[in-house]
Amino acid sequence: MKQLLAAIALLVLAACASRVPPNGGDVDKNPPEVIASTPPQGTTNFNGDKLTLEFNEYIELKDGGTGIIISPPMQTPPEVTMKGKTVTLKFKQKPDENTTYNVTFGKSVTDLTEGNQLVEYPFVFSTGEVLDSFQISGYLVDAYTNQAVKDGLVLLYTSIEDSLPFTSLPRYFARSNASGIYTVRNIRPGSYRILALADGNSDYKFTLPEEKIAFGNDLIELTESNTPIPEFRMFSARPKLQKLLKKKFEAPGKVFIKYAIPPDRWDVKPYESEIEGKLLYDFKPGIDSMEVWIPGKPLDTLKLISTVSLGDSLRYDTLIFNAKRMSESRGGKGSSRKSAPDTSLKISVESFAGKLKSLDSILIKFSAPVLEDGGSAMRFLLPKDTIGVPAGKWSANRMTYTLALPPKQMEFTLMIPKGNFQDLFGRKNDTTMLKLSLFTEEELGNLDFTFKNDSLNGNFVLEMLDKAGKVVERRSVLKTELIKFKGMSPGAYNFRLIEDLNKDGRWTSGDLDLRRQPEKMYYMASPINMRAGWDMDIEWNPWKKSSGGVKPQ
Repeated sequence: MKQLLAAIALLVLAACASRVPPNGGDVDKNPPEVIASTPPQGTTNFNGDKLTLEFNEYIELKDGGTGIIISPPMQTPPEVTMKGKTVTLKFKQKPDENTTYNVTFGKSVTDLTEGNQLVEYPFVFSTGEVLDSFQISGYLVDAYTNQAVKDGLVLLYTSIEDSLPFTSLPRYFARSNASGIYTVRNIRPGSYRILALADGNSDYKFTLPEEKIAFGNDLIELTESNTPIPEFRMFSARPKLQKLLKKKFEAPGKVFIKYAIPPDRWDVKPYESEIEGKLLYDFKPGIDSMEVWIPGKPLDTLKLISTVSLGDSLRYDTLIFNAKRMSESRGGKGSSRKSAPDTSLKISVESFAGKLKSLDSILIKFSAPVLEDGGSAMRFLLPKDTIGVPAGKWSANRMTYTLALPPKQMEFTLMIPKGNFQDLFGRKNDTTMLKLSLFTEEELGNLDFTFKNDSLNGNFVLEMLDKAGKVVERRSVLKTELIKFKGMSPGAYNFRLIEDLNKDGRWTSGDLDLRRQPEKMYYMASPINMRAGWDMDIEWNPWKKSSGGVKPQ
């Protein structure tokens, strides 16, 4: 009897266990595969009105099929439907005669369970007797950074009209991959104009001003089966018309303004006279944005007139802010979170980890423009003495104050008494003790930089950048020359060279209408690491990839 009961118990346990689903197995990482199609891959003399692909597993369309691209494009895109393991493209217009079509599914089709994406699967068919087999390949980079551009559209046109990218669909196109490499396949031999586009609205046209573009100077004569194209450099074109891009109010009284084109001159005035005092800002030519500080008590409604000039043209913009409502909220539209108001004026000093160079000045930075100061009350606290601080110099927007270093001192503390400075909102500083010291000669490095240019004529601008990408030094260079950089702070530095064709001292973007390519940029392959007490030699030829070696001494 005991044996019978044990057997029954085992059967019950087995039955219960069978109801528990298995743990599964390894996660599926494989994309769906095409196992059949109607018509078959590579079909010629196609005269049907739809294309159907069957996959080895259930699938879904992540974007409704908008990522399925057809080259050459059709004026009316096909209708894309999905059912189970199949995707169908129903053509709403008859495909062109004697044309090879390349359909890519890589942006839309994923498997149902894990979301694995179909990897750039191309399906080719022809309405003629042969499949066109010529192709063009190349490399797409950003003209300013020299970094590869992913998902850039490379477009081929059979006409040479200047309006093509604005009004017409391309004859052929392809996308660049993560490495910037593109290949336009199944092209008919002939002459083509080639462009590249960062297509922000997926219309295959250059319709948005912020879309980056690149273009070839000459027509491509496609006579070989695989034609390599030099790298394309994409750039953001300078806007044709000036316009206000952004305006923003930040409590308690700061306005940010940005224009499409850096103006030659810029003036901001109150629309009405209730603002107490003068608006504070610091405009510099060549800059497209600016901060404007509003003195006095916060207003319910703030109205400003911004006037910018560009050449002979003037533009006036009336800026209206509901300042009271925006002062009470934080984080954008619809937010009800209260801002924590600043109760004191913040002070800092620009330095490298609290250290300055012997030829530096002390640059004091404030969190808001300062209207009143008692500079004579500040003191330098020296190891054996305390001395007064001589008068300094204010910036135009009164947000920075420059002081001379105390003479013959390697270490000192700048003491700023409580209430010494008052900003335009009436806030005063707390007592501030800024401990500073000077670099010794042994803590700094020296760099002998040899710019190599023995063959190319022209004007060039050499820039040295810190690890944050900020320009530390800028020099005009022509031929081979030795440049000495003395007293460099420890840290990582890089160099870039601008091909300054228009001699304006800075990088200039391209212009499609003028058929002007962007000025070339060259970056050193890797940064240098300056260490304390090092003397270093660098020889850099930007036109040689192997150039840029560093030799410490």
